[in-house]
Amino acid sequence: MVSAAAILAASSAWAGDQLLLAPASDWVRPVEPGVPGVAETSEVGYRYRLYDAQTRFDDAARHSYVRYRILLQSPEGLGSGGVIALDWSADHEDLTIHHVRVVRQGAVIEVLDTQKFEVLRRETGFENSTVMGQLTAALHPADLRVGDELDVAYTVTRREPVADARPEAVISGGLSSTVEHLHVAASWPENLNMRVRATPGWTVPAVRRRGGFNEIVVDMKNVEPYFVPNDAPRRFFLAREAELSSYDGWGDVVSLMTPHYDRAATLSETSSLRTEVARIKAAHSTQRDQALAALRVVQDQVRYLAILMGEGGWVPTSADEVWRLRQGDCKGKTALLLALLRELGIPADAALVSTDTGDSLAESLPRLRAFDHVLVRAELDGATYWLDGTRANDRVLEQSAFAPYHSALVLTEGRTGLDRIVPIPQATAGAEVVEIVDASAGLFAPAAVTVKTLIRGDDGLEAASTMQNMGPAARQERLDSMRESMGEQMKDIAVTAAYDESLAAYVITVTGRVDGSVLEYGALSPEGLRIRPPQLTKRTTTFLPNAPHVVSYPMSSAGRADYRLPEGTRYDVYGGSLEFDFIGTHYSRTMTVDGARLTGLATASANAYEVTHDEYEKARLAGDTRFGRTPSLTVRGVYQPTVADRAAWATQEAEIDATKRAQSFQTRVRELAALGLYDEATKAADRGVEITADQAGVWAARAGLRLTMGDLDGAEADLDQAEALDPANDSVTYGRLNLASGRGDTRELILAYTRLLRLSPRNVGVLQARAYAYLAAGLGDRAVADMDAALNAASDASKPQAKAEKAALLALLDRTAEAETLSLAAMEEAPHNIQLITSRIDLLIEGGRGAEAMALARTLMQRDASEIEPSTQTLVAALAAGGDTDGAVALTRSLVETNPDNPVMLNEGCWMLTLAGAGLEQADSWCEAALAAQPMSGPIADSRARLRLQQGRHEDALADFDYALSRQAAMPPARYGRGLALIALGREEEGRADLALALRQSPQVVESFRSYTGAR
Repeated sequence: MVSAAAILAASSAWAGDQLLLAPASDWVRPVEPGVPGVAETSEVGYRYRLYDAQTRFDDAARHSYVRYRILLQSPEGLGSGGVIALDWSADHEDLTIHHVRVVRQGAVIEVLDTQKFEVLRRETGFENSTVMGQLTAALHPADLRVGDELDVAYTVTRREPVADARPEAVISGGLSSTVEHLHVAASWPENLNMRVRATPGWTVPAVRRRGGFNEIVVDMKNVEPYFVPNDAPRRFFLAREAELSSYDGWGDVVSLMTPHYDRAATLSETSSLRTEVARIKAAHSTQRDQALAALRVVQDQVRYLAILMGEGGWVPTSADEVWRLRQGDCKGKTALLLALLRELGIPADAALVSTDTGDSLAESLPRLRAFDHVLVRAELDGATYWLDGTRANDRVLEQSAFAPYHSALVLTEGRTGLDRIVPIPQATAGAEVVEIVDASAGLFAPAAVTVKTLIRGDDGLEAASTMQNMGPAARQERLDSMRESMGEQMKDIAVTAAYDESLAAYVITVTGRVDGSVLEYGALSPEGLRIRPPQLTKRTTTFLPNAPHVVSYPMSSAGRADYRLPEGTRYDVYGGSLEFDFIGTHYSRTMTVDGARLTGLATASANAYEVTHDEYEKARLAGDTRFGRTPSLTVRGVYQPTVADRAAWATQEAEIDATKRAQSFQTRVRELAALGLYDEATKAADRGVEITADQAGVWAARAGLRLTMGDLDGAEADLDQAEALDPANDSVTYGRLNLASGRGDTRELILAYTRLLRLSPRNVGVLQARAYAYLAAGLGDRAVADMDAALNAASDASKPQAKAEKAALLALLDRTAEAETLSLAAMEEAPHNIQLITSRIDLLIEGGRGAEAMALARTLMQRDASEIEPSTQTLVAALAAGGDTDGAVALTRSLVETNPDNPVMLNEGCWMLTLAGAGLEQADSWCEAALAAQPMSGPIADSRARLRLQQGRHEDALADFDYALSRQAAMPPARYGRGLALIALGREEEGRADLALALRQSPQVVESFRSYTGAR
């Protein structure tokens, strides 16, 4: 369909509802296409041979002539291109058809000799309460064939319905398909002061004179369509346009329109609105509350109806008339709101805005038709508010003009420029999820859960309206669907959904209970407090590839968590505080524990309309490690299961469904072991295989526990039993892998990874893991081949990291030059990626290039502290390798001091300094403090063992390594350190055996001992 309304900017002329047929006017310059085209096989159904748009202004009207000639290239093209539909407004426009022709193999067929247009009155905006007096001339030329050319020419003549409006237009050369010959022209009398401006990316020739008229002409051949990136700001979609305006400045538009709104907003002496004003004053004492009450009157008590014929398209109906009829369009509602606010003594003016091109207004020529909507600008307590009477159910002033209009023309005499619209930050997020959990009875006992989802703004109003307009059955079906979406984990679910006036939000409330542990691998991490990265994609368009990227401003969201935990237990929070900016959005998180109550808040709020392409690409390639930080609450010391915990276990054991009963055992075993409660975990595992012996999962769970405790033979027996029950069980597959790793059986380890790759041949992580298994087996070539396969399978965004992984493996093979080349290549592709920089520093340290490592580390340390936190261990090692031991200690101390009582942080500090071989006295105090808080911790014992090894206290180191391995047998660093301690104590054979086992388990393990002189 080719629509005149979509191609031509709106001006006006005296008109009627009769379609006119006549030749083109003499002022139209004839333009013909080139030689006849030939239909081509193409996905495009038709292509333009000619597109000719000529605009003429004279004393009477504006005349817009259009001729297009399209080649129909396929059956699909017959349907889409073979329909002619031309729109015009009957009250102030004429539509004149010049010709409709079909050109077939050089012969011209005059379609209008045998067919007539149908004139349709189809108000396209009627369903949205808009009447424009629009007519459509429609024609389906008969007997069209593939290879035909359809040639259509017409003129729309318009007269401006608003008195004193000046000539203006937008002419466009932007079409959605290739045009062989594009001709665009505009002309106006020499005595008319017309300004011309081209949008960016298009050049309009200089104005020239011809026959008493000034004119501009654009004549182009083989013009390709342009496809603006979807995430570019709206102004970039206006490419290939030229504005024409006879206004000297925005002040001319203000002078034209302000009197209309001032008259419409002036109340008569007997106006019934004065009673409404008195009622508002009596009910509300502050001007802010009065302004909101006035807005609610306009939004709630006056329906939207727009009659846009004649002056109705621009001149507002009076406030008294709008109130009498209880209906009005944006202009009438604005006049009504202005009247109320001014009577209340609140400074207010009308403000013209554009819903479509708002971000380009600042660069546009002054034009009345640059606007298609009107708001109210009000001043309250020194702040500016933009209020929209056409919206519905606004309950906070800041919410009213939520759409990003960017600029407005305030209709106040003397105003000569545009005002920038800056949305006022809202006190509450647009979307918010609140999670309330009562787990005070026990970490393993049933927990009462309430999840509230609050949707504010337009989305909330739409959701509430949709639910309200449903019948009872449909509404119940929607609630049932919400309940089912919660999954099987939550029980006794109840769902309610309603609009809450006090919260100005549509609130969905889900209540129920969750059985089983609230922990995940021994830690509690509320889902709503996880900060997830935005999806960033690489642009592929060749048109405007460097255009800025839009941000969903002023988007805001929040997640809240409120957990009640068992009393009498101490808890620690790790990674709770976070705050940073990324791609025009501010992210923040806090999570704290006070006694037995955990609370947290995570927010994301856009703080910019757009970001530059360079900023976007830098962020896309670099990523941000802070998105991956998961806040966690852990138990300090030893958790004592409560009476409610044990009662819950008994209930789970009585579950009739064997699968669910087995799943509860698996969860219990895993979480008890993660808390260090191995005796309880062992009892649960034994009980599980006793009463659900036919379930593979419980055997695999006990196998995992036995692997952790070093009982490899027992683990193998359990895995055999699990596999016999269910050969395809995932837990068995991963159990075999862990068993092979624990034994250092590289052959079995390779086979286990190979089985996983049969299911997922392009799994990058598994390919890289198998590469190291091949390396441990002495099969270097196969290891490199797997790294190459991983590199090939990696996405474009992750290829640099895959290159860095391969470089690390090449370094272990002493292929130093290749590793160096690949590492530099990865850095060149994503120079700001922290993970790549960290990998590069590790490579430099391993190569003995401490000074270079330290220099690169210091460059990285200039970034935000929260951004480089995960890289602190490498940075500390680099400073130490470069000789700056004081700097290494200071950096570690700065990290620990963010949470100095947290045993996790104390252990990290001890570990980092020990690995770097710096500040061992400080490391000693941190290790002791960490063990005092967590005396049963295997990882902390491993850290102290490392420290004792560095201090030459080999007997003490051996004791700590033994304890760490008793808590987790498959711990290659502890195994390697134990080997070093044994060798230092003269137990050479045992020590060498431990070293060999550790290297088979993890060939990279030696890297963490590089500061220990006896490591190799």
